[in-house]
Amino acid sequence: MSLLLAMVIGLIIAFFKISGNRLLYGIAQLYITVVRGTPLIVQLMFLYFGIQELIVLPRFWAGALALAIHAGAYIAEIFRGAIQSINQGQMEAARSLGMSYPLA
Repeated sequence: MSLLLAMVIGLIIAFFKISGNRLLYGIAQLYITVVRGTPLIVQLMFLYFGIQELIVLPRFWAGALALAIHAGAYIAEIFRGAIQSINQGQMEAARSLGMSYPLA
């Protein structure tokens, strides 16, 4: 469950990071810096003990969410790197074949 959630989080954050919007880029940069800069055990304890005071989560979901948040930061960088590694000529070729921008 945490891997599926991490992939969704990572994809969203990767799109934030490569977007031209400065606010979305800032949010993604802050998220990645904070999450990758703190140890996983600290994040687990914060989510399990700290957030439990505000939101009641079952133990499984607290752990899965903490792991997803942690892995999401790393997966976001993987997705961002993969998206940015695509050559600009690939997009031009797809557009010249008549594909729409989202399809390309």
